[in-house]
Order: sequence, then C-alpha cells, then structure tokens
Amino acid sequence: MYLYKNAVLFLLGLLLFYMAMPNIYLHIGWLAWGAFVPLLVMLDKQVSAKKIVFLSWLFFQCGFLALLWINPLTFAERFTAPAMAIGLGVFFLVFPIFFSVVVSLPFVFFTHQRHIRMSLVLLFWIILEYVLTVVPFGFPLSLALSQYHYPFIIQIVEYTGIFGLSAAIVLTNLLFAAIFVENKRKNVGFFYSFLGISIPLCLILYGSVSVLLKKSGSDFLTVVLAQPNIHWQAAYEAHENSFLSKRIISDLMEMITFIPRDADQLLVLPELVLLPFNPENAFLRASVMAMGNGRRGIFIGANYQDRNTVLSLNDSADIVDMYQKNTFVPVFESKENRPAKSEYNPLAISNTVMKVGPLICYETLFPEASRAVTRNGADFLGALSFNSWLGNNNWPLLHMAFMPFRAVENQRASFFLNNTGPSIVTTPYGAIEHLIPLGKRGYVIAKLRINKRLTWYTQKGPLPFLIVVLVVYVGLFSSGVLKK
Repeated sequence: MYLYKNAVLFLLGLLLFYMAMPNIYLHIGWLAWGAFVPLLVMLDKQVSAKKIVFLSWLFFQCGFLALLWINPLTFAERFTAPAMAIGLGVFFLVFPIFFSVVVSLPFVFFTHQRHIRMSLVLLFWIILEYVLTVVPFGFPLSLALSQYHYPFIIQIVEYTGIFGLSAAIVLTNLLFAAIFVENKRKNVGFFYSFLGISIPLCLILYGSVSVLLKKSGSDFLTVVLAQPNIHWQAAYEAHENSFLSKRIISDLMEMITFIPRDADQLLVLPELVLLPFNPENAFLRASVMAMGNGRRGIFIGANYQDRNTVLSLNDSADIVDMYQKNTFVPVFESKENRPAKSEYNPLAISNTVMKVGPLICYETLFPEASRAVTRNGADFLGALSFNSWLGNNNWPLLHMAFMPFRAVENQRASFFLNNTGPSIVTTPYGAIEHLIPLGKRGYVIAKLRINKRLTWYTQKGPLPFLIVVLVVYVGLFSSGVLKK
C-alpha cells in the first residue's frame, strides 16, 4: 500500500507538472498552482534522506525529460557534431539536479520542522530562478511560464519580474500541500485553503484593475510578421549565390507577394533567414528591395559580417541600423563571433522616430536584455528566432512563452517571430493579440501601440524584490514564527 500511494502521487505530480507547463498536447496553466502538491506530500512522508533525494531527483529528471524531449530520430543530422550530442546529454542529466536539490535539501535537514522546510523550498526556488538568469551557463526556465496566456494574472511582474509570479505559484503549492501533511490539526485545512486560493485571486484582481487603469499611447507602429517555415538544414547550408540560398529568397518573395502592402508597414523576417547578407550582391539586394517596396522598411535577422545580426533596412535595402547578438547559448554557440562590446541598444526604423528593441533567440530568456534595451529607449520589443533545429516539440512553445513576461516587465508591446513558429504579437500588458501556429507558414499584420512609461522593474530590476524576500525571511526566522 505504501509503494502504491507513492507511485500514484509520483505519477499524478508528473502529469500535473507536464500539463501545467506550455506543451503542444494539452496545456492547462491553472494546474501549476497545485502541480507540486503530490511531490511535496510524498516527500513529507519519507523518513530516509536518501529516498527524499532520490525521489526528488527522479521526479524532476522525468518531468524535464518529458517536457524538453527532442526526438533524436527526427532530424538526426542535428547530432552529427559531438558537441551538440554531448551538450544535450549533459543538459538533460544536470539541469534537473538544480531543481531537485532546491526541493529535497530542506526536507533532508529539517525533517521535523515542517514550516521551516516548506519556507526554505520557496526561498531556494526564488534564488535558483534568479541565479539561472545571471550565471554564464544559466538556462532560465521559470515556473511562471505556465501562466503566459493569462494576462490578468501576470501583471505583478512589472514590479517583481518573472520571479515574483513563480514565488506566488510555489507558495500556493506549499500551502495546498500543508492541508494534507497537517490534516490532524483542527481548522488547519480551512486556513491553508483560504490562503492558497487567495493568492491567485488577489493577483487576478490586481491584474484586472491594473490593465483597466492603464492606457497606451495613440501612436502605433504597423508590423507584418512573416513566418516562412524554412527547413533548418536548408537555411544552415545556404551559402551566397548557392541554389539553396536562391531557393529560400524566391520562396520568401513568393510568400511576401501575397501580403497586402502599406507605406506604414514594417516587414519583419526571422533570425538568420538570410545566410549571409551581402548588400553588394545584386540578386539579394534586388530581392530585398522588392520585399520592402511600398513599405516603411524591413526588420530582418541575417548573418552579416559573420555575426548573428538584426538589420533595420529602408525600402531601398540600405542599412538604417543594426544589432549584433550579445548573449549566446553555452556550448552550442561557443564558436560564434561576438561583438567587441555587449550593448543592448534599440534599432532606429526608417521614416519614424520610434525604435524597436531587438532580442535574438536565446536573449529572450534573460530579463536583463529586454530591460536594458527598454531603458536605452526602445518603444517596442521584437524577438527574432530560428528554432527550426529543435523540431516541432515543446521547446519553441516554451521559448515563445517568455515574451508576454518581457512585455509586462517593461510595459512594451512586443512580437516574437520564429522561423517555424509559434510566433505572437502581444500588448504591453502581455495579452496575445495574434498567433501563427507552430510548423505553419503564414503572416500577421498588427499594430503595436507605443508606451513610454518605464516600470518599476525596468528601472530597478529584481534586486528590490529579492531584498524584500530576504528581509521577510530574516524576520520570520529571528522571531521564531516558523518554529511554532
């Protein structure tokens, strides 16, 4: 019976965790507010430290393996480079350990002090999510991503960053778990249930009022997001004047020909859609001019000067401004050419004073990149990606899910354009207005409303929130409240 109960709790927790996080099969974000309850209840009943550590590790190992699975039999060419295969192997083995340590250590060292160990799980989780955004080898993955399509509940991040919402979700899980582990105490179930339900309800109430009271400016930028759905291998092997390169450009021309044109439009194309971009190439220049003809200009990802670059072009294919990628994926992009100085500057757009803050692929995961480019004058945020290498799985969806948070943290209308999708346009408040599905070819025409206000988070960053958390914890521990 003991093993049966543990097995049921373990499998139930995995199922809830998977469905709570963004995935291509069945995503129910509200489940995140109770997804860890089975795991916490199961760990509470363990008396062996080894079992606690093992079960916690096994849970996150299985959970992340399911969530981040990349089928090695699909696009097997991806794994021909040893660094790719080894890097992914190490990632899948090491990454879950961070989260399992965060959850298991308080249970190991505070076996008989439930309030202390539960509170430490929350503190360690917040610290881990923050650390993953600042260390060189970090790969940020936030529990808050589960709420990416609930704009009313994510408004708190304009003060706390994405970490604040994750903290609220973890705290709610801890409160709901306490209902089961302390069920012998009178009225404790009602008390913890009330607190647990109150947290998301308060966030929804605050978010609803916040969105209603805020107004964007009357000025706007019209963007056309074109998702070409180019096969990753064709793009990576396309060299200047090669058959593949001309085929990609011809396909882009054919697609863009059917998109309605307007003089106010900014045409947006994804990361590395042109490999390489040589403005002296007559065929390429004529093709780009034809794409931009009758429009304000083009915002395009390309390999320029042997660097991963976002180019802002006018309708004559002249370079107005450029941005080169600053943040690179550990191991996988270790050989990429890097700019001499890391700067997150917005790009000027032809025939307007408005500026777009560019983010290239991996940079979307880091709140500091979007925060820096907003402080430097960005009126909008625009992320370009080329996730074709990953295939049609959960990775592109998880990647896209960061964008509503970057929008709310900085109160900037935003777009996320991925070569194979999904691609979205959001309001400054994180609501997804337009979506191009994963694995499809298509386009959207959207108006990005300007917002000049700098949020608390844009100005101050995550430090005030982290200081408040630490002060609260010091107060609770010093007062002895958690020992009662």
